[in-house]
Amino acid sequence: MKLKYNFIIREVVGKQVGIVVGDQSDEFNSMVILNDTGKFIFEILNTDDTTEAELVEMVKTKYSIGEDLSKEAVTTFLSSLRENGLLVE
Repeated sequence: MKLKYNFIIREVVGKQVGIVVGDQSDEFNSMVILNDTGKFIFEILNTDDTTEAELVEMVKTKYSIGEDLSKEAVTTFLSSLRENGLLVE
């Protein structure tokens, strides 16, 4: 899976946000507000085609957390992206 649109991540008023760039901004013209973990996952999905299991492992390694907590974070974030039509699977 990967992101449907080409995003850049910028800091806006102290928050990290994903913004679609290029011609695709006509189709999706909103910002995605990201926490640190969301930003990490978002950056991966913006550049790589990856699986949910790979994301769980990357989050687990990056934040030195357990499998269950990592899986919960990834699942919650991906659910939000799916609900908003932002993933290509």
